[in-house]
Amino acid sequence: MTTTPTLDALHAQRQQLLDQIAALGDLRPGSLTESYRTCGKPTCHCAKKEARGHSQWLLTYRVGGKTRTRVVPRAALAETRAQITECLRLRELVAELIEVSEQVCQARAQGARRTAADEGKKSLRGADLSKDLDFEAVELEARRLALGLMGRLLAQRSGGIHPSVRLRCCMPH
Repeated sequence: MTTTPTLDALHAQRQQLLDQIAALGDLRPGSLTESYRTCGKPTCHCAKKEARGHSQWLLTYRVGGKTRTRVVPRAALAETRAQITECLRLRELVAELIEVSEQVCQARAQGARRTAADEGKKSLRGADLSKDLDFEAVELEARRLALGLMGRLLAQRSGGIHPSVRLRCCMPH
C-alpha cells in the first residue's frame, strides 16, 4: 500500500523546488555542436582534400519559432555548456513543480471531500473525483504558475528578459 504525502509535506517539497529554481545560475537554451569549415586560403592546411578544416562550436536555439545559430568562441565554451545545463535543470525542476502542485490540488480536494463528509454535508464518498474536479483547469493553472515563475526568474537574473528568450504558452487557445 502506498502512502500519500501530507499537505504539509507537499508544501515543503514545493518550497524546496522553488528554492532550487531560485538558486540556478545563468540560463541559456539550445545545444552545442562542433562543425568544421575552410578559411579560403589556398595554402592553409584546411584546403587539402583530406583535411577536416578549422573547428568551430555552434550554439543552436529557437526564437519565435525560428532556429538561430551563433558561433561560440572557445574561451566561452565551458561557460556556455554550464548555462545550457542550468536551463535543462530548470526544465526538470519546473516539471517536478507541476507534478507536486497537482498532488497539492488532489490533497486539497480529498481534504475538502473529508470535511464535507464530516460535517454531514454532501457526501462524496465513492464519488468519482474526475466528475467533480476539472483536472484540465488544474493543469492549466499549474502551467501558468510555472511559466510566470520562469519569467520572473529570468527577469531577476538578467535585469529584464533578454530579447532572444521568449516564453511561450504551451497550451492550446
